[in-house]
Amino acid sequence: SPKTGKEYRDSKLKRRFERTTAGGAAVMTAPVVGALFVAARLEDGEHGLYRHKRVGKNGETLEVVKIRTMIKDAEEARINGTIDPSLIKPEEDPRNTRLGKKIRRYNIDELPQLWQVATGKLVLIGNRATCLYEMRRMKEKLPHSFGAWEKEYLPGDPGVFSLNAVMNTDSKNVLRRTHYDRLYTRQQSLGLDLFILAKYGLGGLRSLVKRR
Repeated sequence: SPKTGKEYRDSKLKRRFERTTAGGAAVMTAPVVGALFVAARLEDGEHGLYRHKRVGKNGETLEVVKIRTMIKDAEEARINGTIDPSLIKPEEDPRNTRLGKKIRRYNIDELPQLWQVATGKLVLIGNRATCLYEMRRMKEKLPHSFGAWEKEYLPGDPGVFSLNAVMNTDSKNVLRRTHYDRLYTRQQSLGLDLFILAKYGLGGLRSLVKRR
């Protein structure tokens, strides 16, 4: 496809490609999601799914659906300042349940979001859906460049997968994140999206091999 950048972002090609890909993947992984839902529910009796509020297109609130991987009242621990998730790896978060410790390393808890892509509530590949507290931290850390990043982030629908996630070796480095997010916004294309999906797949395989 010759379309790139914002022209590609708003094209029917991207929407059809993503919904078809996400829809097929959602159906294939449905048994896994079902099993994880039951496991999360049985562990402590709480609900198997968790809805997390993120900043969506044009600053509107967006809820992303995940398999619940944290203990009850985990969000309060963050708000009260006893936990800062921006400084720790997901699999090392002390709020994790036993299930969460096992699956957050591979982002398996985010599989339900494929259904959100298939129904048009998220995009498969874009700048990753960001929490409000993460945006506040970015603004504090990068007061001179935050505005430029925010201009790139807000007009588009946030995604499940991102260029930053596959290229940034330090996921907590917000300077690198803003760089890769802005680069993706300007250069996004079908070829770049396929590259990101391929990197995710290879990264997952490497992680599994290391664990063994």
